[in-house]
Amino acid sequence: MAKVFSYSASIAQVIALATFFLLSFAPLVEMEMGLLKKEKLSGVQRKITRPKVSSQAIKDGSYQQSFEKWFSKNVGFRGPAIRTENQLNYSLFGDIYSKGDTNIVLGNDNFLFEQSYIHNFNRNYPIGQTQLAKVIDKLVSLQTSLQEKLGVAFTLVITPSKPEIYPEKVPANLIHPDREKRISDYEIFKSLATQSGLNLVDGVEITKKLKEETGYLVFAPGGVHWGYWTACKVGNKVIDSLRHQLEKNVQRLNCGPHEFRDRPYHTDGDLLNMTNLWDKSEWKAAVPYPNLKETFYDPESYHPTVLMVGDSFAWNPLHFFDKDAIFRKRKFLYYYSTEYNFWTSGSVETPKRRKNKKNYKGKVKLDWNKTFSDREAVVIFANQSVLHSAGLGFVDDALSWLSGIESKGK
Repeated sequence: MAKVFSYSASIAQVIALATFFLLSFAPLVEMEMGLLKKEKLSGVQRKITRPKVSSQAIKDGSYQQSFEKWFSKNVGFRGPAIRTENQLNYSLFGDIYSKGDTNIVLGNDNFLFEQSYIHNFNRNYPIGQTQLAKVIDKLVSLQTSLQEKLGVAFTLVITPSKPEIYPEKVPANLIHPDREKRISDYEIFKSLATQSGLNLVDGVEITKKLKEETGYLVFAPGGVHWGYWTACKVGNKVIDSLRHQLEKNVQRLNCGPHEFRDRPYHTDGDLLNMTNLWDKSEWKAAVPYPNLKETFYDPESYHPTVLMVGDSFAWNPLHFFDKDAIFRKRKFLYYYSTEYNFWTSGSVETPKRRKNKKNYKGKVKLDWNKTFSDREAVVIFANQSVLHSAGLGFVDDALSWLSGIESKGK
């Protein structure tokens, strides 16, 4: 009996030892051979190349540091390991953690926020009236110069920040006790813009009104950007502004909502995807959507040519502008560093949609004369959290170019 027990114990030890070595070396084997499909992680993943060995690098320790960084990014089964760790942290402790450049905050009712927007929500680092007045002066100068010298319409769109629209979802411990005593840059900016006569579409006010009047989700719980239905509604206000200025029957968008989805579409799940969790079922919510795919093109309406400048909040309205070919030609300067072009060709009744993209090192290098040879409108999107940088450098460059042009009729 003792021999049988001893034999069984030996087998168990061998199995345990084999399992230990298998688990220890499996990640190294997988890293070198890539036998299985890699589990992709969301968020910014900086590529790190394997460092080259040199005696000097080994002596000064730089090789060891570089190798450690490369190894941690490329070790086998890294994706599943991170997802498992994140899932355990959330399921056991209610913690959300993102291994990336974006700090994610878990709010009330599972609403996710980006930390930087909460800082702005608390009005921690105000720009102030003096600097914002300078921004307004430049925008008004641009609006006036475009109109008087080129006959081009201009509209500024303020896009909303999630914590400003859903303050009740921000954890109480993250709300500064003096927040309400501070005047927000948005309030100062809007007041100055109204007094100056700037053509303004206030997406913040529109979004708050949609939330209050309909009860619909205007931001998805797992997204950082405004919802597609919300963006479409504000997009129509942009079109109305251009209609008024151009005195043309520019086609409007069909916003619906067409349907409600409990699974986030594209940007409506951008923060949720960055959590890299296995189970995302707790973020199911009835989010309103316009028709995301079917086109509504009206050949009888007017379709102007437009130049747009903005950040990632511009993508959702652009989805519908392009889908319905609202503009026969549209140039979007994304962060004023990448150029996205859209245009239609062929039959007026059933136009073909064309697109291309141009990357630049640094800011966009525009051929200003060519760009404005047939441009009818300029639209700038600026989020309420960064109104001091509206235009992202475009405004100064445009004013510099326009200074050398005489007014129409001279």
